Amino acid sequence: MSHKHENLIRTIFQDPISGNIHWREIESLLHHLGASVEPIQGARYRVVLNGIVVSCTIRITAAYSANRTSRTCACTWPPPA
Repeated sequence: MSHKHENLIRTIFQDPISGNIHWREIESLLHHLGASVEPIQGARYRVVLNGIVVSCTIRITAAYSANRTSRTCACTWPPPA
């Protein structure tokens, strides 16, 4: 696992949660771990890792500092039964 992925995992689980996590970084980490990521509809994605299915919604928010848009991920957990 690369240092970028290790730092991303630390960032995801730190308290308080960072608002600066980008979807492309999360998607890269998931692919590295062997997950399949497939779009469902609009900003929704289905992530399958080790047989567990999670539905994620990508929220696009404005990044005030650079006048750019960033995408954040909100996942439902635990997955619905």
